[in-house]
Amino acid sequence: MPLTKCDDCGHDVSTRVSACPACGGPMDNASSVQASNSAGNKGKDGSYVTTQMTAKSLKLQQVAAILLLIFGLSMVFTSPEGNSPAIGGLCTLGGLVWLIGVRIATWWRHG
Repeated sequence: MPLTKCDDCGHDVSTRVSACPACGGPMDNASSVQASNSAGNKGKDGSYVTTQMTAKSLKLQQVAAILLLIFGLSMVFTSPEGNSPAIGGLCTLGGLVWLIGVRIATWWRHG
């Protein structure tokens, strides 16, 4: 099976696929069009559908971790003295650990 480089991320990709499995970028070679036609990868309007491998749950967790990180940082820098900066620091640390964990899980599943 011949391989080609993805224009978007540079990963080696089969010439028979319509999208890069690493980044989801469309592949524009003739054999990928034949493969996508035979596999039925067309949308309702007839255009090609590009699928991404990252699950929605991992994307949602990444967004939630970033929001927790931002919330924690805002508590640290905008709260008056008291327990709020400490709670903000814990939120920041928790969001950072969560974000790193989600990024590792995404890498582990998809290389």
